[in-house]
Amino acid sequence: MIDSILNVFGTENWKLFETWALAIGWQLLEATLIILAGRLAYRFLISRIIGAMERVNFPDATVRGVVRLLLRWGTILVTAYYVMLAIGVQTTAIVGVVTGSALAIGLAMQGTLSNVASGMMLLILRPISVGDYIAGGGHNGTVVTIGIFYTTVDTLENYRISIPNSALFGSAIINYSANKTLTARMMIDVAYDSDLDKAKDLLIKSTKAVKGVLKNPAPQVWVQELGASAVQLEVRFSAKQSEFWPATREARQSAKAILDANGIEIPFPQTTVHYRPEKQEKPENQTTDAGS
Repeated sequence: MIDSILNVFGTENWKLFETWALAIGWQLLEATLIILAGRLAYRFLISRIIGAMERVNFPDATVRGVVRLLLRWGTILVTAYYVMLAIGVQTTAIVGVVTGSALAIGLAMQGTLSNVASGMMLLILRPISVGDYIAGGGHNGTVVTIGIFYTTVDTLENYRISIPNSALFGSAIINYSANKTLTARMMIDVAYDSDLDKAKDLLIKSTKAVKGVLKNPAPQVWVQELGASAVQLEVRFSAKQSEFWPATREARQSAKAILDANGIEIPFPQTTVHYRPEKQEKPENQTTDAGS
C-alpha cells in the first residue's frame, strides 16, 4: 500500500506530506490541550472566586452573575488567543482589529457602560437595598430591583419608575429605611404678640400625644428664626421607621388644632399695597372765566 502511494506521489512529495501532517497533528494536539486547560482554568476560577462570594453572600447575586460572565468571556478570549498562536495564526493584526473595535464599541456605548459601572458600585457598596424607601435621581420610592442598567422603584402613587444607575449613583441618595428611627422637623410660625413659652409648651404637649412619637428622645421646640411677619418655631421629634410618616402627618394636624384652640395665631405672609394717585396738572389751554 505504501509502495503504491510512493509510486504515485514520489518519495520526496511523500516526505513533505508526512512532515506537514505531523506538524498539523502536533498543532491540533497543542490547541486541544490549550482548550482543555482553558476549561479547567475557568472551572477553577469559578469555584474559587464565585464560591467564596456565595459563602459570604457578598456582593449581590446580580454582581456574582456579572463576575461569572466576565470570567467566562475572559477565559474564552485568552484561550482563543493561545489557540491561534498554537496553529500558527498571526495574531498581531487580529489583536489590533479587536482593540480598535473594542474602543469604538466602548465610545458608542459610553452611557450604557456608565450605567453598568454605577450598577456594580450600587450592588457592591450597598447604599440601598430592595425594599428600602429612598430619594435619589430626582425620584422617591420603594426599591423593587437593583439591576445592571436600571434601578426600579415604586412611588407612593404606585407608579413604577426605572432610574438609570448612573443618574442614581451620581446624585445624593437619601435612604429613609437605613435606620430604625427617624427624626422629623416641623417649622411653625406664630405671631409676634404670641406667648412663646405657652406656644412651645402646647406644641410639645400635642406632639407627645401623637401615636408613634418616641418618648426618648423627647420632642423639642425652640425659636428657629425671627421672620419678617412671624416667629418661626422648630419642632423636632423621633419615631420608628414604620410609624414615621403617619406620625409626621398627624403631628402637623395636631399642632394646628391645639394652637387654634388656645388662640395662638399662625400668621401667613401678607403684603400691604399703598396706592397714591398722581397729581393731575392743569391743562395749559384751560382759562378761568373771571366773570363766571
